[in-house]
Amino acid sequence: MRREKQVERFHYTLKSGALQVEKLQFDDIHTLVNALAFYSVVGWQIFALTHAVRKNSDQSARAVFDESEVMLLQKVSSKKIVSIGEAVLALAKLIGFAPSKKQPFPGVTVLARGASQFCLKTDLTSFSPFP
Repeated sequence: MRREKQVERFHYTLKSGALQVEKLQFDDIHTLVNALAFYSVVGWQIFALTHAVRKNSDQSARAVFDESEVMLLQKVSSKKIVSIGEAVLALAKLIGFAPSKKQPFPGVTVLARGASQFCLKTDLTSFSPFP
């Protein structure tokens, strides 16, 4: 993907796609700067995940997710997660995404909503990697 296109897609992810930063309103510049810093990191992660799954969906899920995240995804989806494609589809299915021939993987908006739902569904404090 060309750099210009990547910048455009990242901007879309932040502005109107997944995170809708343009709707945020703050009373002071300090809060605005902090929010933009936070949302930029989140937006970049969502954009990078979308790009990674479209580039090579068979790549190991552990290239993008850490071990505990993969285990939590397996627990929530009740399926074994090996590839990035499987992990992304497990996230997207939390909000009802159904892959098709035209759109085999979700875009940034669906991924952001799926990741948000994943965080709400999982209680990290009660998770134990040992049976």
